Amino acid sequence: MTAEEIKRFAFEFDTTLFHTDEKAAEASISGRLCASSVHVLALGSQLAHEGQAYADASSALGVSSSMVMRAP
Repeated sequence: MTAEEIKRFAFEFDTTLFHTDEKAAEASISGRLCASSVHVLALGSQLAHEGQAYADASSALGVSSSMVMRAP
């Protein structure tokens, strides 16, 4: 993810300075520009959805996955 993508999202959804201003971000706890939690959750949701779409398509085609989800 680029700095411009982080800023573009932040200006629309989370205008906290360490998401929008690289100079202000240097003085923050992270020490640099970082994506907002809302941005990270949105990306995670998108990836999960795309993964489910892949799993659904794979099942429809009879492709089995070698990945196994184990309970903790």
